[in-house]
Amino acid sequence: LDIATLSGAFAANLPQGSFTGAGGQIGTVPLLLSGADGQWRFARNTLSLEGALSVADSAASPRFQPLAARGVALTLADNRIAATGTLVEPT
Repeated sequence: LDIATLSGAFAANLPQGSFTGAGGQIGTVPLLLSGADGQWRFARNTLSLEGALSVADSAASPRFQPLAARGVALTLADNRIAATGTLVEPT
């Protein structure tokens, strides 16, 4: 992961904050994530992120044009990543 800006503080005794300009790739999944902005928090051994980002195909012959992802929710718990969101045509 690359993150341009990451901030955090304790609120209600839980670490949480915001991020901007994040991007990267999850393991060998052939998707490139970029331009991610949103909020993060860590509670009950779970890292949660919410925000928006862009998604592109990293295959040599891309199967789709880059998409915008809105309402993204990602959790990392028990060595498992789960993500939801809505993909839309950016224009």
